[in-house]
Amino acid sequence: MRIMNILILALISAHGVYSFDFLNVGSLSVKRKLEHVLEDSEETACKNDLSSLMHDFYSKKTWAMKMIDAAGKPSSGIMFGNIMQSGNYDECMSINHNLIKGKYCTTIVKPIDGFEDVTFLKNGNSYLKALGVDFDRKNVTEVLDNIRWTWGFCIPLSCNQFDIQKIVNKTRDYLNIKFNFQFDDKYCTSSEKDPLTAKAIFGILLFLLIGIIITASTVYDIRVYKKTGDKADILIAFSLYSNAKKLFSTQVSADNLGVVNGVRALSMTWVLLGHTFMVNLFFPSVNSIEIFDWKNHLYNVFVLAAPLAVDTFFALSGFLVVYVYFKSIYSNRKITWSMFYIHRILRLTPSLAMIIVFYLCILELLGEGPYWFAIKELYVRNCEKHWWSTLIYIQNYYNSLGTCVNQSWYLAVDTQLYFIAPVILYYLKKHAMKTLIAIAIVFSISALTAFSVSYNNYVGAAPFEAGSKYFTYLYHPTHIRMTAWLVGTVWGYILFRTKDVDLKIKKFYIVVIWAVHVILMIIIALSHVTMTRYSNPYDPLTAAFFNSLARPTWAWCICWLMFACIKGYGGILNDILSCKLFMIIARLNYSMFLVHLPIMLIFISQKRSSIYLSNLFICFDFWAYFTMTIAVSIPWTLAFESPIIVLERVLFSKNKKSQGFPKNGITNNLTIVDITDIKSKNIY
Repeated sequence: MRIMNILILALISAHGVYSFDFLNVGSLSVKRKLEHVLEDSEETACKNDLSSLMHDFYSKKTWAMKMIDAAGKPSSGIMFGNIMQSGNYDECMSINHNLIKGKYCTTIVKPIDGFEDVTFLKNGNSYLKALGVDFDRKNVTEVLDNIRWTWGFCIPLSCNQFDIQKIVNKTRDYLNIKFNFQFDDKYCTSSEKDPLTAKAIFGILLFLLIGIIITASTVYDIRVYKKTGDKADILIAFSLYSNAKKLFSTQVSADNLGVVNGVRALSMTWVLLGHTFMVNLFFPSVNSIEIFDWKNHLYNVFVLAAPLAVDTFFALSGFLVVYVYFKSIYSNRKITWSMFYIHRILRLTPSLAMIIVFYLCILELLGEGPYWFAIKELYVRNCEKHWWSTLIYIQNYYNSLGTCVNQSWYLAVDTQLYFIAPVILYYLKKHAMKTLIAIAIVFSISALTAFSVSYNNYVGAAPFEAGSKYFTYLYHPTHIRMTAWLVGTVWGYILFRTKDVDLKIKKFYIVVIWAVHVILMIIIALSHVTMTRYSNPYDPLTAAFFNSLARPTWAWCICWLMFACIKGYGGILNDILSCKLFMIIARLNYSMFLVHLPIMLIFISQKRSSIYLSNLFICFDFWAYFTMTIAVSIPWTLAFESPIIVLERVLFSKNKKSQGFPKNGITNNLTIVDITDIKSKNIY
């Protein structure tokens, strides 16, 4: 459990840092030991600069005092979870004295071999006692092997990781320090900036080229096309003028399912809220231990249950693919499966490819700070290795914990389900009842697999609680996540079969059905809180039932909500969800899905010190991220989504009668891609 790890490490940190004699650099005995260390070190530029640093520090020279001052030091609240000692990054970077420049390094702190002093934990604190932690050597070792305690150092630029590591190791031995500081040049930054790499130049030029194309297309649209009316759609495909009018249009066809827009827009907002809390919870904080109490409160269910928004999207995906297919074929539209697949790839891949280019080429240029190395290490490096698996939509199985674009696992699952959809669609048309039975069987197999995997691997019941195996075994695999999608396919078929049927349901029964579904949704959401409370012992059987049934049950409730609203039993809820503002947000959904995490990472990874965790501050961050996401999603959509829709229409216009999507009404662009109305000039 992550909180247990934090607590143990906080106590060990407190025990360790207050015994670090070397922190008392003003001590005469420490000074003599440091001089002895340098005397025993081999001659290097690093050693000479460190000697100058020590001499000038004891002579009270400003630059040397700044370098010592910029290093991390024990802060108040270590036993409250404040274990990341970052120091002052900017102070270090400002140092420039007689060719000695400051270099900031984030070091990884680990106990040295033979660290056995864990007896102080037995008198531990109330939190640990409540957890029933077994304070043995193995337990503590596992914690320390899996958590990174970091410490910021300011060192001369001349010191590389090998030079400084040797000197620090000798210092550790002389001062009898029980911890080792691991240096790595990847985690160091200096004021001397590296020249632009070839990939950075490529990325910048590519975005500039697209900008030039957009500008030229817009100018042509306004100055030529609007005056002459020539049939030159391909030349205005990138026009901001025409595409923006379509993006912000609120005109819809008569058979538009307005409620779907509201569900999608609110679900994406919930995803953003959950990710805002996630990046803050996993960023160094001064009150990490409060996560223990934070997870116990029912009012935090709006965060803990946020992953259910993903199941909403899966349900929407299955719902729309079936409904749109049957609506098309019974409107005498011929469906060609080649276009069915081509349309999917064309709608998703260009924007995804550009976000990969952004990660690979641009992202690391956009910031700096003591924790910025995580951007390069976790995101840029992953894209360098695994960009190809993201583009072919297999990253949920292939190295799912090291994906190039973290959230793109969803695209992989949804695309894989989309590619098997024609089998269901074909047999639903030919043998509806047999196919529905087959869907029920596949659903049961998937749910039983989730139950077995959860039970046998002791997987937790919520992402905020679980470790990596939760994502590997339960959260990412298509064969596990397909239950919500299958529920959506059944409801999509039910909606089509009742499309022209005026359902007459007595008010009493409607109230009862609504009450049952609302209560189920509340129970599922609140279960995320009760099942992650540390006062509740982990029960693998309960967790297995939850992991196998909660998501499809939630999907069923969402589908009922949409069905009831469409059939006239949604009341004021239908009016709210059909608000035209949601239509615009829904059109931006795919871009919001792609850009919101990079925006969050760029901002939070440039923080200079640990944050303070509270719902108030994180909700404030959420609205900032939401606003920024909308602001970035608009140009992203106009640059990488809207033009593709126009180009697709132009390129395949000769085959309008046999497209993989309907000319009229709604096209299933699978939840995070917008609903298309090709009947009117509003091609969104």
